[in-house]
Amino acid sequence: MKFCKQCGAKVVPPATFCEECGLRFVPQRDADPSASDKSLLAACTLVLLFLLLAVLLYWSQPGSKPKPHTVSTPSAPISPERLWEQDEAKRRDDPAYRLLAIQRDRNRDVVAELERLRERNDMAGFRAVLGARAVELNAVIEAVEADYDTYSIEDKRNILNTLTKERDWALSSYAGLKSLDLE
Repeated sequence: MKFCKQCGAKVVPPATFCEECGLRFVPQRDADPSASDKSLLAACTLVLLFLLLAVLLYWSQPGSKPKPHTVSTPSAPISPERLWEQDEAKRRDDPAYRLLAIQRDRNRDVVAELERLRERNDMAGFRAVLGARAVELNAVIEAVEADYDTYSIEDKRNILNTLTKERDWALSSYAGLKSLDLE
């Protein structure tokens, strides 16, 4: 609650003049013009941290890491690099792995674009990229939900879990930035 400087009457914040004495109020500017810059930087940092957390959550999912191989016969030693290549080739043929790899690469592109926009303080562009990514993820989720032939039930559950978390992150980041209205 504010008070009039001339007569001391209570003033409701959106008022532009005192109802008691008629004194006109001059809108106060922020004393610290860099406060909006600080809140912008804090919001961008928070968004990037959430994106990093989403990537870490993705990689912590069961099946997202290569499984260790054991060689059954000691007469056929295989280097770790060769084992990795064989495992990578098997995973490349797995449709669930391919879909998540595509989305992981897309997330990397989005993060790079968000970093460029943050450097230019383009919050409208920042929000647009987050909104577009949420729409993209929603379309992929709907396609996976409608597909009954390509993925196993477990793969489908893992895919939907991962993509839903990423979409929800993008939506909450978009909503958070929109509520700050930092333009």
